[in-house]
Amino acid sequence: MTGFVDLGGGAPGDVPPGALIFVTDTDQRILLQLRDDWDHVNWPGHWGLFGGGAEPEDQDLTHTAQREFYEEVGLHLELSRFVPMARLTATSERRTALFVYRLQGSLSPADITLGEGAGFGFFNAAQAANLPLVPSSAQVVAHWRQQFV
Repeated sequence: MTGFVDLGGGAPGDVPPGALIFVTDTDQRILLQLRDDWDHVNWPGHWGLFGGGAEPEDQDLTHTAQREFYEEVGLHLELSRFVPMARLTATSERRTALFVYRLQGSLSPADITLGEGAGFGFFNAAQAANLPLVPSSAQVVAHWRQQFV
């Protein structure tokens, strides 16, 4: 897949890939999801980017990003707003290949209807760096800080 900066992480496992969505508001704060604090959730109680795994009905990973964003944030956005940003391999034992899309344009808290997770917030780079982040999201935030902050 083209347009993705490789952030590493080694070879992915044999599970379907996932899509993460990197979103900022007009003040360049990052949108993060507080993950549910349940045993069956990877990285419970941590903050991470919205997104999830590919489903058989997804035509490609851009469609995965669009579907996941709708399910988790309540917004059905045009595919053209999801721009390739980075790829990496999750640090979980499943070693999922993750493809990160940057959402063109900005959102505000009023735009969001939380569909999954325990909460959400917009954080500046320094605030995000001090949160308990899912490791894959921490890699993406660090990349963003180096490139854009």
